[in-house]
Amino acid sequence: ESRPKAGEVLVSPPDRILLRFNSRIELALSTLSVTSSRGRTLLLSRSSENGAPDRFVVPLENLVPDVYLVRWKVLSADGHLTEGAFQFTVARPR
Repeated sequence: ESRPKAGEVLVSPPDRILLRFNSRIELALSTLSVTSSRGRTLLLSRSSENGAPDRFVVPLENLVPDVYLVRWKVLSADGHLTEGAFQFTVARPR
């Protein structure tokens, strides 16, 4: 599960990225980046939501209208490495 969802078009920028997995993850050994269509990569910090061991939550600030690529790589507690990517769009105001 992700918020925003893959392919989602938002009318206002999200305040965070949330990824939920089907098992506990090792946050200290996991990474997430967000890159704009202009190639600007945001350096993001890690946190977990309410101590939930299966969630990767990263706060965001000041995203401008653009298409963003989220790339993630997480290590599960059982040692499996999982990675993926998805896009979302922050639409321009009308």
